Amino acid sequence: GSDRESRYALLAVEWFIVTFYSLCYIGEFYNAGKTAFLRKRINLIWTVVMFLFILDLLITTGSGFQFFRFSRVLRPFMLFLKIPLLRIAYTISVRTLFRLIHIWII
Repeated sequence: GSDRESRYALLAVEWFIVTFYSLCYIGEFYNAGKTAFLRKRINLIWTVVMFLFILDLLITTGSGFQFFRFSRVLRPFMLFLKIPLLRIAYTISVRTLFRLIHIWII
């Protein structure tokens, strides 16, 4: 039916996006070299997230939408991985809140 067709269309778009990010990832890996790339903690996190996204898409594609899409929970974290300014703003906000906690207790 129409619902199933729209699900497959959205799945195709999601495969396109994940493929694009995977190619960017592979390009960064190639440019930096294996040792330099894996030294950065953010790249290791990126590796795990990309693996989970691809695994989730493979399970969803193979099962015909019978499983919970666990990668949806991780999508907001993609912004933190790829937008350094957002990561900096978040880190500053959290540090500020922890430094002000003694004021809240008093």
